Amino acid sequence: MASSSAAVLLGLVVLAMFVTGPSHSEAQLGEVNKGKAAFFTRCVGCHEPPSTVGLTEDEIARNEAALPADETEAVPTRGPSLSELFGRRAGSLPDYQYSDAMKTADVIWTEDTLQLYLQKPAAFIPKNKMPFNGLKREGEMENLIAYLKQAMK
Repeated sequence: MASSSAAVLLGLVVLAMFVTGPSHSEAQLGEVNKGKAAFFTRCVGCHEPPSTVGLTEDEIARNEAALPADETEAVPTRGPSLSELFGRRAGSLPDYQYSDAMKTADVIWTEDTLQLYLQKPAAFIPKNKMPFNGLKREGEMENLIAYLKQAMK
C-alpha cells in the first residue's frame, strides 16, 4: 500500500510541474521575445531585421528610421543582411562591401561561431569593420540567437 501511495504522490508532483511551470514553447517564446528586444536595442541601427514577419508597427518604423536617407551612398551605412545567416560563409554576400578580414575569414555562421563572434567581434575576426564591442549581458546573446533562428523559419 505504501508503494502505491508513493507512486500517486510522485504522479501528483510531476503533474504539478507541468501545470505550474512554463511549457518549453512558452519559455522558448520568452527567449525569442527577449532576443527580438535585444535586436531592436543593439542591432537595428546597423542591420535590418532578418524578417518582417511578426514585427510591430513600432519595430518597422524603428527599422525604417535606421535606413540611410540616400540609398545611393558610396559607403553603405548598414551592415550586411542577417537573413539566412546560419550556414552562410562569413563575408560571402555579393551585395555588401566586407572588410578583407571578413572576406578571408574561414567561418561558417552557426550558433557556436556567432556566439564567439558576438562576444568580441574584433577578437574573433581581427580587423573586421563591425564597430561593436560585444554582448556582455547574461542571456542576451542566447536570446538574440533564438530570435535570429526563429525569424529565419
